[in-house]
Amino acid sequence: MGDIFPKDESGNVVKSEKFEEIESEGNIVINKENDKIIATIGLEDIVIVNTKDALLVCHKDKSQEIKKILAKIEKNKS
Repeated sequence: MGDIFPKDESGNVVKSEKFEEIESEGNIVINKENDKIIATIGLEDIVIVNTKDALLVCHKDKSQEIKKILAKIEKNKS
């Protein structure tokens, strides 16, 4: 994802109208709801995804596990 979307001056990929950071680099922040500010301090290589149903926070190294957690969430919803 970081190779497809533009990065800010700290190397963060931000798809959010409301994001503030201090000393945070190389993160991916997606805020589909834009109902609140996502703020980070001192984070590196983290993925943050805010949707109507859930908030996901994980290290980029674990992003391949996202499908597993989504399956687990779906299973527990029923």
